[in-house]
Amino acid sequence: MRRLALLLCFSWATTVEAADIVLGGDPYMGCDMTLSGVIEKGDATKLDDRFWDFIDAFEFANPDVFDLNEIATGALAGKRLCLDSPGGSFSEALSIGEELSSNGITTAVARDALCHSACAILFLAGKSSEKGAAPFTPGRLLHATASLGFHAPSLVVEGGQYSKAQVEGAYNVAILSLGELVQRKQRWNIPDSLIEVIVTTPPSEMRTVDTVFEAAFWQIAVVGSVYPQQITPLAAANACAMIFAREGQANQRISSMIGLAGQSLFAGDARLSEDGKTWHLKTVGLVAGKKVYYDCALHLPTAEPSASDTASAHGPLDIPPERARIIFEGGPAEGILPAFFFGMQTPLKDIARPHDDALAFMPVAGTVGPYSDFTSKGVCTTWVERALRHREACTLAFNISWTEDLRLDRRERFTNTAGETLEIASMSDAEGVTILGAAGHRLEKDAHPTDAPDTNCWQFDDKRAIFCFSFPPLTLPNVDSSP
Repeated sequence: MRRLALLLCFSWATTVEAADIVLGGDPYMGCDMTLSGVIEKGDATKLDDRFWDFIDAFEFANPDVFDLNEIATGALAGKRLCLDSPGGSFSEALSIGEELSSNGITTAVARDALCHSACAILFLAGKSSEKGAAPFTPGRLLHATASLGFHAPSLVVEGGQYSKAQVEGAYNVAILSLGELVQRKQRWNIPDSLIEVIVTTPPSEMRTVDTVFEAAFWQIAVVGSVYPQQITPLAAANACAMIFAREGQANQRISSMIGLAGQSLFAGDARLSEDGKTWHLKTVGLVAGKKVYYDCALHLPTAEPSASDTASAHGPLDIPPERARIIFEGGPAEGILPAFFFGMQTPLKDIARPHDDALAFMPVAGTVGPYSDFTSKGVCTTWVERALRHREACTLAFNISWTEDLRLDRRERFTNTAGETLEIASMSDAEGVTILGAAGHRLEKDAHPTDAPDTNCWQFDDKRAIFCFSFPPLTLPNVDSSP
């Protein structure tokens, strides 16, 4: 019987060249070192070689420093390792991650780069600066155009027959390796929900970080994004929601919010201070499944953004701390990023700036996904003098979105089989609706036509016509009740 040849790693084709670790890299991301290629055994040693380059340079510049810890801290703390790798050895990624974490090194994925599987685990080891440090430096930087993906590790096993003991041994290796990641959760500051995503995503699949909300929730700093064209009440509310998600997850106070993506985490009460420098918002979020109301104050930027605001210069505060600040639960929140001002469902790729050396601006409302969005088949009817005149199958497309001034814009579009459409629009602060651009109102149930009691009906203000939509009846499966 063959000896079990087993390697715990993240699934990826290993025909790509082994990882290369070189000094320098993307200037916008402030890369001091760059790792590219498949992560394999021995890459931690390569990284140590790069470390000595920095240590030698530090010793040369500081001949009076003799303490080894002081030398290592001065030479390595705050350095940034940029990543561009499809994955590779899980155990080697953990080893490299320990080197990064213990030496205070940050990680980044630059424009159009890819960091999947074991690389994504390594990415999580990026070390933030201590809270309160000026300037605050997030430990994990993700360019809005980059791809960061997670999944569970897989076992690569050579073909052959194996004994029960060998299979059990392989299983134990897998469990222990996942245990090593969990043990690093607190040291590396990995959110519980992200650990859950890693261990529950099959090796054949990939869970990528795609939206503003996911990045904030998993404490990943998004850089290379556009700026909000104006910090409107909606932009301020979005930023408060992102801080709520990030800080709540960091303190393990929120049970699960991923399912909330697409729902609102803020209320519509926004007030600008008399001096025009601060937005005060009454906001709402979920903690352990319950609504919690809290105050959020966004201090507006005191200076315009500059093209020199790079990830390296402000690590990566494209809006530096002196330019935008949020007071959250009695204290200032650190690391306010331009991406935070856009809606939680906004795909990162949709707010990526075209070029890193040139600023770009975008209206916030134009990038916000619907607060609610669904379609349903049903029946549309038209009534005149409360008598049925027309009945046909149709489809409802329904969505609610936020405007820049925090009003809810509700739109219901009905399309018949011929492709003809009728749209009914309403705003949260208005009593009436518009039907095909004309004034109208929603009818109460007791005002519906007699033969349409269980539908949704609207009436034109200046006409006697009534339009109704009914959802299809609920069809229950047949149940055999015979003994």
